[in-house]
Amino acid sequence: MAITRKYETKKECVGLFVDEEFDAFPSWVVTDQEWFYEHWTFDGLMDGEDTDDEDEIDTYGSTHVPMWNTWFIPSWWVEGFAERNPEKVAECGFTLIYHDGDLFALGVDGAGYSFRDTHFTRLYDAMGITWHE
Repeated sequence: MAITRKYETKKECVGLFVDEEFDAFPSWVVTDQEWFYEHWTFDGLMDGEDTDDEDEIDTYGSTHVPMWNTWFIPSWWVEGFAERNPEKVAECGFTLIYHDGDLFALGVDGAGYSFRDTHFTRLYDAMGITWHE
């Protein structure tokens, strides 16, 4: 007899999406290395820390290391979506983290709130996932 769990609500399905499609990675493993900035780049929605040009704020471009110390390594199909739609992913509140030009992870530049309810729900919607229906 197999045990089956039924996911009915969108919130439950977003939780499954995060649990199944991402691995957490402690950023300090690489950010504490001397050579860090030679190999890593960050793209997302720019803010006042990234540009002095008011017209560039909230536009997609080169940004800074996300303040939260956990990077979320996506599964192959989430990675593919992010590579094809980097601006959509950035609009969900993620920073795209690249190692030597290849997408490595997604980061969040924030703290003190639910990343799942805020960023991952927006990504779930942007990807057109409807596991909850």
